[in-house]
Amino acid sequence: MTFLQIRQRQTAGNAARVCAFAALASSLALSCNRKDEGYSESAPDEQKGVPHLIPLKDKGSARDAGGARDAASGKTLNPKPGTGTVSPAPFPPGRGCPEEMARSGSFCIDRYEIHLVSKDGTQYPHFKAPPSRMDNLSARSAPNVFPQGHLSQETAMKACGNAGKRLCTLAEWQAACSGGGSRKFPHGNEPAPGTCNVDKRNPHILDKHFPGVPHMKRAGKHFNDQALLQDPDYLERTGQRPGCVTPEGIFDLDGNLSEWVDDSVQKPDGLHGTFAGDAFSGAGAQGCGRKTDAHAANYYDYSMGTRCCRNPGR
Repeated sequence: MTFLQIRQRQTAGNAARVCAFAALASSLALSCNRKDEGYSESAPDEQKGVPHLIPLKDKGSARDAGGARDAASGKTLNPKPGTGTVSPAPFPPGRGCPEEMARSGSFCIDRYEIHLVSKDGTQYPHFKAPPSRMDNLSARSAPNVFPQGHLSQETAMKACGNAGKRLCTLAEWQAACSGGGSRKFPHGNEPAPGTCNVDKRNPHILDKHFPGVPHMKRAGKHFNDQALLQDPDYLERTGQRPGCVTPEGIFDLDGNLSEWVDDSVQKPDGLHGTFAGDAFSGAGAQGCGRKTDAHAANYYDYSMGTRCCRNPGR
C-alpha cells in the first residue's frame, strides 16, 4: 500500500468518526428537547415492579387527600399528611392472621382503626352514630379510610363479632402498642410531636363548633353532632401518619380516635367500659398507657372508635 493510499484511508476513518460523533450529539440534543416537552420513556426493566402512581390533582385538605392510586391495580395507597406522596405499608401478613391484621405475641390485631360496612359492602357514615342493634354492620380494617366514630363499647363489640373477630383486651391493646412494655409510644420511647394525630386543642373541636356553650353545659347533642367528624381539621384517614406505627405495622394506636377494649369495671352507677389511647383532641402525653373507664358501656361520642383482635389460625 502506497503512502497516499494510507493517508486516504486515515482521512476517511476520521470523517466517519466525526459523522458518528455528530449523529450522537444530535440524538442527545433531540432526546433532551423531547424530555423538556414532557416526553417520557418507558421505565427500565429494573423499575417495572415499582408502582406507577397517579398523583393527586391538588393537595387539598386532609379530608380531600384520598391518596394516590397505583395505575396498574387502581388501589389507593397511603398518603402522607398534607402531601400527594404515598407510604405503602411494607409489612407482611402476621403469621396465622388475616391480611388486614398484624401478629402481636399470641394474638392478631387490626392494623387500622375500623370503619363499618353493610352486607353489600357500603361504608356506613363514619360521622354518624350507628344503630344499637348493629344487625347489618360489621367492622372492616383498611388504610385510607375515615374510621368510625361515635361507637359505644356495646356497638364496638357487635361490630367486631359480626366480622368474626372480637374486641381486644386492654392487656392485648397495650402489649401491641408498647411492644410488650419495651416502649412508651407506638413509635418509640420519646414523644415526637406531629408523628401521631394528637394534641389538636387549639382550638379544641368542641370550642370551635360550640363557642357559646360552656364546657359543663355541653351535652350529648354537642358531643355527637355530625359536623364534628366532617371537619377536615381534626379526624384523619387511617394510616395517614406513616410514622405513627409499631414495628409490626399497627397504625394509629396513639391518636385519631380512642379505642374501646373488652374490659369492664363495676362502679356504683353501673357497669363501665374501658377504652385506650388518645383521640385527636387528647394531649398524647401518656402514649400506650392512656386508658379510662369513665363511661358506661353504652356511652358514645365523636372521639370513640375501636379496632378488633382475634386468635391466630394454624
